[in-house]
Amino acid sequence: MEMREGKLENNDQEARSRDKLLEAKKMIKKLERELKQVREENSILKNAERLLPRKK
Repeated sequence: MEMREGKLENNDQEARSRDKLLEAKKMIKKLERELKQVREENSILKNAERLLPRKK
């Protein structure tokens, strides 16, 4: 009965869309963590550069 009404197909498409959305959210979280780490490293390097200037 569901196939005749198209509900099964829509549910499958909705499930795929939900999976893609979850994957995208995971990727965003991962990239946010990486960005936070890079910013921390950059801050440390800036402080070190200020404290230990390069000799020419």
